[in-house]
Amino acid sequence: MAEVQSPTGASAKDTALMTLSIVALLAGIVAFYWYDELALPFRVAMVVAGLAAGAGLMWFTWYGREFWQFALAARGTFDPVAILGVGFAAGIEQANNSYAGYGQGAAGYGKRFAAKFANGRSSDFLTHAVFPSLLHQDPRYFYQGSGSVKSRLLHAVGSAFFTRSDSGRTVPNYSYLLGDMSAGALSNLYYPAANRGAHLVFTNAAVGLAGRVGGNLLREFLSKRLTTNVPGNGRQ
Repeated sequence: MAEVQSPTGASAKDTALMTLSIVALLAGIVAFYWYDELALPFRVAMVVAGLAAGAGLMWFTWYGREFWQFALAARGTFDPVAILGVGFAAGIEQANNSYAGYGQGAAGYGKRFAAKFANGRSSDFLTHAVFPSLLHQDPRYFYQGSGSVKSRLLHAVGSAFFTRSDSGRTVPNYSYLLGDMSAGALSNLYYPAANRGAHLVFTNAAVGLAGRVGGNLLREFLSKRLTTNVPGNGRQ
């Protein structure tokens, strides 16, 4: 008997695999918090394993075959620039003694680094893979490269709030906003108990949004080599 598919082309099997991929992602993050007696590298490895398992499962669904969002999310997981950004942000938090429950010294820095890494990578997976596939939106940044500085500035900033649907229409970037908020909510699992709550969710979501705007500005004005979505003549 042929699989019953929805009008979008996704079958019940695809939906089940998507559910399992989300469970794998959550399991990695929960394990980081639950097994706090283990050495930090092992706990970080659990988060990475959850991300890899989630992306792997999703790849074999209709969504993974139809779109390439999951490859984009996985590619950014160990991007050197992203890793340096995580290290820099963790250093600032260490200097300011942010999230004091992590303590100081090498152990405190390691915990801050791991938390930043987990938050950023879960945000990547949710904003570049899960929600874009569910909502049929394109998570990429599209380089403009022409027009006035003001128009390019508005394009770069606006791209954090608006994106293209799979049909090419400009739509609100629900994928990023929902993914960013969801990643902020997940951060309650592994940040110090004293810092958890709605404030942590919105703080991490705001930091993620600011980071996306900053990244867009770098792609637009620093070098078109930072984005692969550049037409042949450098114009949109």
